[in-house]
Amino acid sequence: MKNKNTVNHLADFIKSSRKILIGSLIVSAALILNSCVDFEEPAAIYDPSYPKTDDPVITGVAPAGIAMGGVREIRITGQNLGVKGSDTDWVFVGGVRAEIKEIIGTQTIVVYRPQLSEGNYGSQIQINVTAPNAIDTSANTEYMVESPGETVGNYGTNFSGNVFLAVDFDNQENIYIATGRAVWRNDPSGNTLAQMAGNFPRNPFESITDAKLGPGTPGINMYLACGIDIIYRVRVDTVQTGTVRPAAVDTLPGNVSKLDFDANGNIYSGGSAGVFLTTLSDGSTSQSLGYEGTTNIKGLRIVYEGTNGYIYVGDSLNIWRSQINSDGSLSGKEVLLNLSSIPGLSTYFISSFDIDENGSIYLCINHPTYKVFFRENETSVTPYYYDTGILPNTVNLLAWGTDRYLYLISSSLRQSGSTLYASERLYRMTQDKNGAAYQGRNFIP
Repeated sequence: MKNKNTVNHLADFIKSSRKILIGSLIVSAALILNSCVDFEEPAAIYDPSYPKTDDPVITGVAPAGIAMGGVREIRITGQNLGVKGSDTDWVFVGGVRAEIKEIIGTQTIVVYRPQLSEGNYGSQIQINVTAPNAIDTSANTEYMVESPGETVGNYGTNFSGNVFLAVDFDNQENIYIATGRAVWRNDPSGNTLAQMAGNFPRNPFESITDAKLGPGTPGINMYLACGIDIIYRVRVDTVQTGTVRPAAVDTLPGNVSKLDFDANGNIYSGGSAGVFLTTLSDGSTSQSLGYEGTTNIKGLRIVYEGTNGYIYVGDSLNIWRSQINSDGSLSGKEVLLNLSSIPGLSTYFISSFDIDENGSIYLCINHPTYKVFFRENETSVTPYYYDTGILPNTVNLLAWGTDRYLYLISSSLRQSGSTLYASERLYRMTQDKNGAAYQGRNFIP
């Protein structure tokens, strides 16, 4: 018969081994999951053998009080928030374990915003920081996370079979959608649909590549690029019936893909022959200002920093920036992004980009897991959210509306079997910052 103490020691050993085994399995599972994502930070290591530190304490959370729709990261400050080196406490937001981005000493942990259940958005939830060696001891604080966004309108009936070729917004957040051969206007909720102009000739208007509201009297004018050597203008201030043929604004040496306006209401356009400036007051067009040979242009944006104007030009792999001189010419060609040089993204392509008021760049990339990306700095492009369930995964166009609204656009209808449906074709995110101002809207009455 075995000694009672021996039995007790054996039982303790089995319990201890079981804890270590369970801890090891948890870590192994986390590492396997993280290895599937190109952009994930290395997972925190749970070390059950390391002595417990003092209990964690939360003293602050940023953004304070609430993480708005577009907030990507939540910063937690306090004491005893680190365990050892790269080992960290476990952080839960609304009961969901959050992926840790960065640990700063023992006083700060930065986590990526997790996906919450619908009932937890806009309601008081708990942020918990739990020490791995004492899972029954945690620091808690109340917090609120706003819904990341909302689907705007239902475009299944009126837009059956149509592709959203370009989208723009007026100063009241009305939504203008160019579908090819027509321009439609919705109110800010996506309803009250009206065909403002339509029955355009099939050639070239089935291939609209850009549509921007801009200057011109009377009323509101929309300027269209269609991938040919002409820019067109059409009235969209009243409902049009019958055949409406847009007026040709200018003829250019090459095919125009994208356009935007400067602060004086003049058009910068980009295409196969380079970037050109068209002065609307007299209809004159400059010689090429640069960017000759840039094919597959995916975006052209005029952005002002104080009184200095800059033009951002992007193709499927690159985004560049040049300064606009007082005479309208361009200086320099700064490389802001080269996708082919970024690990994990070198085999993919940019379909759209836009810029916020701070000069940060938002991108659509044809990645299989993520579609919306954010340029962190000169060398880092990361998914906007790491949690794949937060944003729609069919996005291929981006557009800032007015103020803090960023729209994610799925240009084509999606199909499930024989059923065609229009879920999340237009998805509106509320950001904690404004987009870079579109100068063309300054000329809308």
